[in-house]
Amino acid sequence: MTWRIPAALALLVSLLPDLSAADGDVGSPPRKVIGGFNLTSITEIADAAQTFTAICYVHRRWHDPALATGKREVFLEDAAVEKANDTWRPYINFINETTAATPRHAVLTIGADGTVEFGQEFEVTLRADFELESFPFDRQVLQFKIESFAFPASEMIFEPDPTKMKLGKIRLAQWAVSNLRWKTSLERDEMERDEYHRLTISVDAVRKPGFYVWQAFVPLFILFLIASTVFFLPVEDLSDRIGVITTSLLTAVALSYTVRMDLPKISYLTTIDKLFVTTYVFLGAKILGMLFVRQITEENAALARKIDRLSRWTFPGAYPATNTTIVLWIITRG
Repeated sequence: MTWRIPAALALLVSLLPDLSAADGDVGSPPRKVIGGFNLTSITEIADAAQTFTAICYVHRRWHDPALATGKREVFLEDAAVEKANDTWRPYINFINETTAATPRHAVLTIGADGTVEFGQEFEVTLRADFELESFPFDRQVLQFKIESFAFPASEMIFEPDPTKMKLGKIRLAQWAVSNLRWKTSLERDEMERDEYHRLTISVDAVRKPGFYVWQAFVPLFILFLIASTVFFLPVEDLSDRIGVITTSLLTAVALSYTVRMDLPKISYLTTIDKLFVTTYVFLGAKILGMLFVRQITEENAALARKIDRLSRWTFPGAYPATNTTIVLWIITRG
């Protein structure tokens, strides 16, 4: 019986190297995935929905010794995806997507030494938190947030390859897109209580305000000038004067509603909102001025005519000066 105890100890000792090896696997460094990104097109930027739709090419490269066969293999389209599914791959997704990204094209290359390069083209609609205080002179940041949904940061990390980060020639009627940049970060998932490595690609989108200048600013200014002609009517025609101002006010409100249709229902005022509010205030001030002039006509007709003549030029001069100050302040601050 006594020989069985040393034999059992010897058996336990023989297992120790295996246990240490297992511990070594657990403590092994995370697999490094070299990331590349090519933004080829932005098809739509939707202000109301605060989303944008883009076509982009995502490139991933990693090393898998198990695939080192001494020869190079290339797989295209469905064959590339099927081969990638049969091997280890990062399993990425866009964290800020509104709907699942649609893969369009794919290519998988396995090098002789086991280096794997997997590229896919996606069409994806992503969320964007727009800051619209400066609208329509605003600048937005569009972001692509890419993570692995299968492997935490302890098992896989991204390393961007600057030579694979590219911004195509993107042409949009209302936007100028530029300045591609990227960063990596650790993001904690509270539900899974784990950290994931995230690759964030950002581009700047600067709005071209020409459409709103010609379709809102200029008509609003002309409308206000037309409303200012009431001071050329006789002081006694108060009802006609107020009728012109009221019509102008309703027209400005309708124009404001048309412009706001393309924007989300935000709680703060944009630059163009401030211009409309300025218009409402000036039109209201005209009505108050006309009432005051009519009130003092019987008591001091000369003073009433003097104020009325002064109003012909004061309102048309102060209105564009006020709006120009607002716009310049917004542009300078932004």
